[in-house]
Amino acid sequence: MKPSTKTWIDTADRPSLHLFNPGYEPGLLPGSQYYMAPKNVCRMREELALLPLWYAEEYDYVWIEHSGSLDFLAGLPAECFRRATPVSRRDWEGATSLPPLQAAPWGLSSQSIHFLEELAEVPGRDLVVPPWQEAYATLAKRQTAAHCLDKMRQRARQPLPEIPCFLSSVEELKAYITTHTPPFVLKMPLSSSGRGLLRLDDTIPEKEGEWISGALRKQGSISIEKRFQKVRDFALEYQLDATGGIVYHGISLFETAGWKTYCGNLLAGQAEMEGEIADLVGREALEEIKTITPEVLQELFGGVYAGYLGVDMMVYTDEEGNHRIHPCVEINMRYTMGMVAIRLAERLVDPSAKGIFRVVYDPDAWQHHQEMERSFPLKWKSGSILSGYLPLTPVISSTRYRAFVLILPA
Repeated sequence: MKPSTKTWIDTADRPSLHLFNPGYEPGLLPGSQYYMAPKNVCRMREELALLPLWYAEEYDYVWIEHSGSLDFLAGLPAECFRRATPVSRRDWEGATSLPPLQAAPWGLSSQSIHFLEELAEVPGRDLVVPPWQEAYATLAKRQTAAHCLDKMRQRARQPLPEIPCFLSSVEELKAYITTHTPPFVLKMPLSSSGRGLLRLDDTIPEKEGEWISGALRKQGSISIEKRFQKVRDFALEYQLDATGGIVYHGISLFETAGWKTYCGNLLAGQAEMEGEIADLVGREALEEIKTITPEVLQELFGGVYAGYLGVDMMVYTDEEGNHRIHPCVEINMRYTMGMVAIRLAERLVDPSAKGIFRVVYDPDAWQHHQEMERSFPLKWKSGSILSGYLPLTPVISSTRYRAFVLILPA
């Protein structure tokens, strides 16, 4: 049963005010209404605040705390497409003329809703903010992804992985690993972008035991599932409206550093990226997953949540050496880097070219930025990039987080 039937207010005719607030997931835990993001997350939000410019519509607005980023915009190549308008706190609280807007945070949390509600209370501003629902916290958990996988298994003709098991004590975990074949991966119910994961074999070393105890203490349970021999990460990107209708935006292929941390996306045409997955698993298997995924998402999220949904998937090798699809590794109930990559490929990249979109922590960001500008000069054709390096957010001497695209010659 769905936790609620309440929906967003339908404000499709209003421009959006985008807020980049990654790392919001810990604020969904019970008792976290006063959650304060750690310093590194706050820094990432501030330094990458302009990222929504590249996926927003040109009539939208993007929130920035300070107006210092505007020099970056003035320095962008003239060939870049028309982008949304940055709005600083000074603009919002001052005399700057703004139309009626709807709030569009990267991810929904009670903290982001509270922040946007405070903006809506500023005299003279008309900002519609989606009401917070406890159902959002429930839907964002890995239990929902497990439920999704269960429904997919009931529909699919191809073999799909077993459903993760959720455990609430170390004793239950020890019993599980003695009766199942390793290797395993453990996951916290609320985490994102590869965080909150632990590899485990057939024993629990001391360090891993501390992680497990901490996860159980903080979140009440953990999931355990078979750890697969991964071949390729990918995702299917969707958007739900307030009536439960669903739109498919495309496939995204992404990379991870090590085995879990997101580091970037491929920028290429949809046909090429779909073809890469189809070559591994077969066109029929991919098309079946593309058919059943939106059906299941509508069942679980429709009429409760309106917004973007990214379903992380992977191609893996089974015990017989066959390539298979895991169709629901994780569900991201928010805007995703995969959606950003799709928009960038549509708006920036020449059809004959391909490249990468990266978001990285880089202590030497300024140095590397300068080196890449020299080594990969931009080449344009009819408003699209043929090759070269383009920073998507400001880079100065103090910058630590970078977002950029690098297009290589065809």
